[in-house]
Amino acid sequence: MEKILIIGYGRLGKELAELLKHKYEIIAVKRTVTKEQDISLINADIKHLKSSDIPEVKYVFFFISADSRTIAAYQEAYVENLKHTIDILKLKNITRFFFSSSTSVYEQQLGQEVNENSPTQAQHFSGQTMLMAEKIITAANMPTTIVRLSGLYGVNANYLITKLQQQPFLYTHDYFSNRIHLKDAAAIFHHLMQKKHNKDIYIGTDNKPCKINTVLNWLTLQLQLTRPVEIIENNNSNNKKLCNNKIINSGFKFSYPSYKEGYQKIIKNILCKNYK
Repeated sequence: MEKILIIGYGRLGKELAELLKHKYEIIAVKRTVTKEQDISLINADIKHLKSSDIPEVKYVFFFISADSRTIAAYQEAYVENLKHTIDILKLKNITRFFFSSSTSVYEQQLGQEVNENSPTQAQHFSGQTMLMAEKIITAANMPTTIVRLSGLYGVNANYLITKLQQQPFLYTHDYFSNRIHLKDAAAIFHHLMQKKHNKDIYIGTDNKPCKINTVLNWLTLQLQLTRPVEIIENNNSNNKKLCNNKIINSGFKFSYPSYKEGYQKIIKNILCKNYK
């Protein structure tokens, strides 16, 4: 059975492992010690990994996240840890290296449509660091696929729902909101693994970018909450409409093409708990 290495075994890594574990032997690098079924765990900090710790694997997925939203944390996660990972993988015969990047590399502000060929002129340190990481990978001279993911959500990853339940609100600045369900994000990586010829960079986002107020009002109704009465000013200038044509044209089909399909099951579970 061929081996796959997932570096950073968080929510996305676990979703991918569920898709692959019946066909591949999954090895995952994770700092915290946990018990995982059908997964071989390497409990270690990435910066302490040695080449001898890693067996011969066919595919590598780099899914780590920064410990905090600070320049230092991003630099450690996406530059220092990435460089170290590439260094210890140099002598491995890897078929492809997959990197989970972010659409924060785009900072368009006028609600314009953005695709893989749009300018990446990140002004914030998070987007700048992700661009730096992408350049490091590109320069590493190994087969690589980069997926720039928009806002991830899913079971136990529901920022908007949590926020609404804590304090219903509306935004006065109604910007475009882009998201992708965790299961679809993992499925994109699975899909691209199976493509003989895949392009270097893809945007991973669902079929329906829409205004944030549209999403919040719909969630409020579905959750049977009182309509928001408090208006919170939002000066978010990062306003873009992400286009997923490239991944669609590669043959990928979304299980959750919009926020409505994605949130339905989550909302149903929440309401069931509330009525118990």
